[in-house]
Amino acid sequence: MVELGVLYGTGAGVARDEGQARKLFERAAQAGNPRGVTNLAALSGGGAAGSDPRDPASFWRKPLRPIPKRCISWD
Repeated sequence: MVELGVLYGTGAGVARDEGQARKLFERAAQAGNPRGVTNLAALSGGGAAGSDPRDPASFWRKPLRPIPKRCISWD
């Protein structure tokens, strides 16, 4: 399932169809395939706003959100 999803996601040998790729990655992820999970995350942009899926390192270059004060305990 994952390999076929990659073909649909990239358009290699078949017409590019991200919807079909997403369905195949979801099926693979539900079946417990870790590559299905990672490819689904990559197709979704990794869940990080502003990340570029073509550049995996962009996730680490984005500015960090400040930690809310209610989450910091100095006790």
